[in-house]
Amino acid sequence: MGVQLLMMVALYGTLAPARVLTLGQALETAQQHQPQLWQARASAEAASARADELRAPILPQVTLTAGYQRTTANFVARPGAVPSSFNTTQSTSLDSFNFWSGGLTLNQYIWDFGVTTDRWRSSRAAAESLHQSSRAVEQQIIAGVRTAYFNARAQLALIQVARENLANLELHLKQIEGFAAAGTRPKIDLAQARADRAQGQVQLISAQNAYAVAKAQLNQAIGETGTTDYDVQDETLPPIPG
Repeated sequence: MGVQLLMMVALYGTLAPARVLTLGQALETAQQHQPQLWQARASAEAASARADELRAPILPQVTLTAGYQRTTANFVARPGAVPSSFNTTQSTSLDSFNFWSGGLTLNQYIWDFGVTTDRWRSSRAAAESLHQSSRAVEQQIIAGVRTAYFNARAQLALIQVARENLANLELHLKQIEGFAAAGTRPKIDLAQARADRAQGQVQLISAQNAYAVAKAQLNQAIGETGTTDYDVQDETLPPIPG
């Protein structure tokens, strides 16, 4: 019964995670959550905004001003000469009136020896450079996700190999136990078979640990902070045209 239980564990392992992660889902998650990609895109967008800001002085600028004041019509002397014909003996009045004022100013860039336009072109070229850098970062992240994904897939396959090897060692141990009980094989063979079975268990544990590490590395490549309670799907990349 104990041998059968160990064989079942070796063949099937623990309960498989309910969630299966595909390569497409991993790439989509990286597009949405990878901090390096966010940073690269934000830098490119900020550079484009700065380029638009430097383009503003080249465009026509219209300034409209309006003012309103409620005041009396009494004369208020200002520093300077007052005309001799001006009657300053007129009595003041407390009657108030509405005073409106307004103005419209149009400014148009003509020429400043190329200082403004060259500054704008330089900023626009820098923004385009950052956009290209953002695309390069995106391609690097995609390559990193694919590498981490297929590494995890390889580690999952090695777990299955280790389980099958352990199952074979269990059968071999059972066979050697029967031979040793019948006296046809020495006890040293039984001890060796048990040691081989223990080595197979160690290999299975090592393969499971390597798979867990590979999934953690995949999470890091994706930019995911969640758990690794999933399995990767067995996928292959399509052939490259040409």
